[in-house]
Amino acid sequence: TAPAENGPDALAPLRSFGSPLVDLVAPRPYVQLQSMLDPAVPHGWHYYWKSAEFDRLEDATIDAIVDNAAQTSQRSYAVMFHLGGAIQDTPEDATAYSHRHARHNLNINGVWTADHDIAEREIAWTRAFHAAVRPWESGVYTNFLDQDEGLDRIAQAFGPPTLKRLATVKHNYDPDHIFGELPPA
Repeated sequence: TAPAENGPDALAPLRSFGSPLVDLVAPRPYVQLQSMLDPAVPHGWHYYWKSAEFDRLEDATIDAIVDNAAQTSQRSYAVMFHLGGAIQDTPEDATAYSHRHARHNLNINGVWTADHDIAEREIAWTRAFHAAVRPWESGVYTNFLDQDEGLDRIAQAFGPPTLKRLATVKHNYDPDHIFGELPPA
């Protein structure tokens, strides 16, 4: 982001175009930014998710998203993030974040509460939705991996060069695998 004093001038064209439904753009501490969506994911609810990144949205990808998005409970959802900008401007080998070429990230979230016995249905919906879009997937974002996805999916999240660098760091700092295992580099 830029200095806060640049904000009003940068946002003026958007704010003068019309009346936005919501305008949450304001200077704020990082912790407030990181927690501002917490009410959307209440503590005590159950979540199962899958994620996919796409270099571009093909018509068939869009069709698969539309066909699968509304086929489950009222709490479950899918959210699409548009990527690019600074993400793509940073060299692929600069950080452990891979797939900087991806233009979109789809996060599919099966959601249920403890008092609703629908976990199997929501997990099945999430898996089926992900399977439907997987043919067009170009990667996966590490923070959107679920705990049961396995070492192959972790390898996919990082890609070979990044995984090799991470394996070296892990070998040096966590040789006993206290923080889990990485797939072979």
